[in-house]
Amino acid sequence: MIITSAAGSALLFLIASVILWDRHLSNGREERERHFIAVHTIASEASWDAQDAPADLAALLDKSAGARSLMRPFPESLIYRPEGASFTLEEPRARLISWLRRDRLIATDRNWPRWETSGLYARKSSDQEVPPSGFE
Repeated sequence: MIITSAAGSALLFLIASVILWDRHLSNGREERERHFIAVHTIASEASWDAQDAPADLAALLDKSAGARSLMRPFPESLIYRPEGASFTLEEPRARLISWLRRDRLIATDRNWPRWETSGLYARKSSDQEVPPSGFE
């Protein structure tokens, strides 16, 4: 069976497109991790004072500079639920993280951010030790 040059070119284009799309999704996943960890850090610091803890995500991010850029990777926002001196933070739904997988980030005041389905910890950089001391 001989593959014509047009069919071969189409196949190469398809393979290259899949590889580029998967790399795009991987970059988006890494950006979501970094920004989610930043919001989690802000929420952790705010939860230390239970009386003055923000009531919602907007109030939480009002105290930080660059709130709009922090939320850029989350078009549907994040769900932030303060519960006294503790909180939960999560993405509203699973989104593509690779060509065939969907997942969402979740965290609490005691649990370091992680991917819900896989259970893998989120990282700001590839060499970061996770979870940091004080987190599960």
